[in-house]
Amino acid sequence: MLAAGTAGLFASFQALQLCKPVYGIQSHLKAVEVAYEAMDGDTLDIFLTLQKCMECILKESGGNEYKLPHMGKAKLRTEGMLPKSFSCDREIYTSALVILEKAGRPFLF
Repeated sequence: MLAAGTAGLFASFQALQLCKPVYGIQSHLKAVEVAYEAMDGDTLDIFLTLQKCMECILKESGGNEYKLPHMGKAKLRTEGMLPKSFSCDREIYTSALVILEKAGRPFLF
């Protein structure tokens, strides 16, 4: 499940949001934006894991029967080589677009 690794991320957002009271939807959205900007990407690198999860899901045609590959984030971080994001394999991306088209959900962007 894609959301499985996000518990720590959202707990961190919530902790940062609780530092300032919010009233209404717009204030809440602004608090989320501020909390997101305050996050340290090197210590909470869940986004890289989520990107790989999404790529695996695309590779499995939407399924969740995949093994998440080891990315070596700790080593990359130590070497100062931890990227902000990973690129999705072009072949996987293209095949996902074909599947969406066949399902009547064409790519919208």
